[in-house]
Amino acid sequence: MGRKAKEDDLVVVSSGSGAVTFETEGQSVTGKFQRVEKGVGKNESNLYHFEDDKGSEYAIWGSAQLDKLLGVAKAKERIRITYKGKKKTSNGYKVKQFVVAGPAAFGERA
Repeated sequence: MGRKAKEDDLVVVSSGSGAVTFETEGQSVTGKFQRVEKGVGKNESNLYHFEDDKGSEYAIWGSAQLDKLLGVAKAKERIRITYKGKKKTSNGYKVKQFVVAGPAAFGERA
């Protein structure tokens, strides 16, 4: 088991997208959902845009799981995404696993 990350211990990829990448189990980021761009990049992935409490913007690349979990997010809702590590699929691939907490986790109404 790797080192546990603290809240908002994130790495910004220097790909020009300004996207956050999750590498350490327990790594978490919280922000207000802004919008989603669909079909971005060579993999035609979703790119989710957020704003932190200081007004800085960042983005997170979608995955099959994140696309499903964030598919119901509404603009300006506060969302927390926590990286739970990788899980081996039945096909033998390792995929990143996440937990997404919405407004109710912060005592807010959806």
